[in-house]
Amino acid sequence: MHISFADISQNGRLDMFVGNWSTGPNYINAPQSRDMILRATDAPRSYDAEVISGVTGETMTAQFADFNNDGNLDLYVGHDYIMDSFSDRVLLGDGKGGFMPAGTDFNQGFAGARSTMVIDGGDIDNDLRPEYYIGQIAYMTAHDSVSAAAKKRITHDRLCALEDLSGEALQKCRKEVAFRTSLVRAANFVTDACAVLTDEDGKNSCLTHLVNYRTRCVPAEYTAGMVQKLPQDIIAEAAGAASPRYMRFCEFVQQAHQAKESQADKTARAESLLKAGNDDDSNILLKQNADGGFADAAPESGIGFGGWTWNARFADLDNDGWQDLFIVNGFAASPNLDHVLFYHNNGDGTFSEAGKDFGLTGYGYTAAYSYLDLNNDGALDIITVPTDAPVQVY
Repeated sequence: MHISFADISQNGRLDMFVGNWSTGPNYINAPQSRDMILRATDAPRSYDAEVISGVTGETMTAQFADFNNDGNLDLYVGHDYIMDSFSDRVLLGDGKGGFMPAGTDFNQGFAGARSTMVIDGGDIDNDLRPEYYIGQIAYMTAHDSVSAAAKKRITHDRLCALEDLSGEALQKCRKEVAFRTSLVRAANFVTDACAVLTDEDGKNSCLTHLVNYRTRCVPAEYTAGMVQKLPQDIIAEAAGAASPRYMRFCEFVQQAHQAKESQADKTARAESLLKAGNDDDSNILLKQNADGGFADAAPESGIGFGGWTWNARFADLDNDGWQDLFIVNGFAASPNLDHVLFYHNNGDGTFSEAGKDFGLTGYGYTAAYSYLDLNNDGALDIITVPTDAPVQVY
């Protein structure tokens, strides 16, 4: 699911970290999820593969950086969801291309996220010491760290009207938005998620996903207590509608659930993985202390809210000498919330949400983006990759 590049052997050739995601949330040590390093050899376009030993999770992101200030590149590996409150992993480099688990002493001063999707480093206060932003599923709105960006929701009718649609096109948009919203609710085990759908095909598709994911794909112990028992008539109606490919995926997930974790694995997990750093599911801004440790500064900086963050990167987007932050929301983000968020750096350690002021707004699902000066005017442009629309350029 992720590739990062760095010259970790310091031989003038770029090596690669390859992070794998195979089974899904809440799994530790799935064999298919082993991460690896591809080391560049002397031969052109040739690499030696080395599987990283120790505890692994489901990798979504990684960052090479010198986290302990010893002059060597280290590696932060971000995992999709947590297990027993343990989350991401830091590997410390030896300067010769080797890595070892950071260990308990280091981990105590370095917090991970609960559902890490991205990590990026930047110097937001121009003190020549990098800060690190960790994006995750950051929907919570009852905490002081949450930006006013959370209030930018609009109605479904307004969402479709943004494109000046009318007639049949407007009705199609409304139907599509309602269907997506129902799928999001179904993925969160809401029993009546499909009830609002009036289109028969859409309703059947929604029920098929709800029933089979709830009763066949996810083990009972994972969903126990999350929803009321599904009505038997719904189960009977949709249980036979899943495709063979869907059921093969479910079988794969079930096998992973049934694998027993040894006590040695549990001990290694506690010693190797970071403790999840917050309970409010806001994004995290790791700022270095005088003693070399890190603390979460997202609340006072005003960049805790990120929706379902899929990508977030620092860059000086208005050429004022201060690095700003641009965030895109991906799968299962609320479709009536901006899928892009722009936080403008105020130059005093805080940020202000300023998407509308800078023309950085959009709706839908966006998986990734890149910065690039497309027209050579000295200002960075943004290329976003929505999952439900053509590539967009800002």
